[in-house]
Amino acid sequence: YYTAKRNKLKGSIDLENCIVKQTTPSDRPDGKECLMLVVVKEGQKLEDGEKVLYFDVPPDSQQTREEWLVAINNKISLLKYQRKMRDKGLKEEVDVLEFFDNLHNPDVKEFSMERKPNQDPVSYDAIEAIVYPIKHHTRLQILNLKGIK
Repeated sequence: YYTAKRNKLKGSIDLENCIVKQTTPSDRPDGKECLMLVVVKEGQKLEDGEKVLYFDVPPDSQQTREEWLVAINNKISLLKYQRKMRDKGLKEEVDVLEFFDNLHNPDVKEFSMERKPNQDPVSYDAIEAIVYPIKHHTRLQILNLKGIK
């Protein structure tokens, strides 16, 4: 992130340990609504976050702010999934990566994690990775989880 006045690099934030949420007027002393990036360590609650960075999108509309909120949180979900797979020494599941690749494609209205009897089951990590994004996927019409145990 950069300083507001001189646009100089001030620091960096590991997105894998963050949550982005929309503020309410009571969240800030100036009463302005914006987006809030909170650094939260594993097992911590949002209220116990270490750092808070307030930011906003151009004042076009509320919809723009919500789109940014969803897009950033989706990226965080993907990064967390990729890190878990890397830490466990496991290969990322192709259908999860395809889900994230197509998340903002307006033509994709269906997602399938269907498993045939001879295929490996879907991992808990894969399901966990798509839970948040699925809640905010406005164009998804069909979700196929057939064969998941």
